[in-house]
Formats: sequence, structure tokens, C-alpha cells
Amino acid sequence: MPAQYIPILMVAMVAGLFPLAALAILKRASALPPQAPEATQAQEIRGSATEDMASDGSSVKFYIAGALFVIFAAAMGLLFPWSIQFSQMGGYGLLVMLTFLGILLAGYAWLYQKGALDWR
Repeated sequence: MPAQYIPILMVAMVAGLFPLAALAILKRASALPPQAPEATQAQEIRGSATEDMASDGSSVKFYIAGALFVIFAAAMGLLFPWSIQFSQMGGYGLLVMLTFLGILLAGYAWLYQKGALDWR
């Protein structure tokens, strides 16, 4: 084995052992004291709060809106590196970014048409 691969192998070993060591330390640090058997049994939950959550279908729209925000925000985050390098890319860079923004806008229009952004 060439000597130039030894540092890479060492970094790979540390990267592989670090999560295992962190989990072992966390397991040892968060060990709970033994409890009475009654304390570890499952408890039954009663009430209207859980029934309302299960029957209300509008809460899913909040998750969809959140996921859409993350997707579009990540895509818009690509505009910042492009704007820094725009002067070096020239017309080709502008064409590529306009194509990207067109695809993004088409996806947004499709979601609007399907009613994914409608709160009613």
C-alpha cells in the first residue's frame, strides 16, 4: 500500500469509529435507574384531543406547505452562488439559470393548479 493512502485510511477509520464511540458514551450517560413495574406499563390516553387530531384532515396541508417551502427555498439558495459567478459565466450561465428558473416556475404553477397551495 502506498504511503500516501495511509492518512486517508486513518481519517476513514476515525470517521467510522466516531459515531460508535458517541453512541456508546450517550448510552452510558443516559442510563435510567430501574423503575417499578407499574411505571413502565403503557398508559391509556382518553379524551377529545387525540380524536380531534385523528379526524382533522387539514393539518396535513401544513406539512405539505412546509415541504414545498423547503424545496423552493433550497432551489432559490442556488441563486446565490450563481450570482457570484455570473460575470465569469456570461451568456451561457444566464441561459442555464433562466432554464432552471423556468422549470422551478413551471413546478410552482403546476402545484398552484392542483390546489396544493389552497388553504380552503
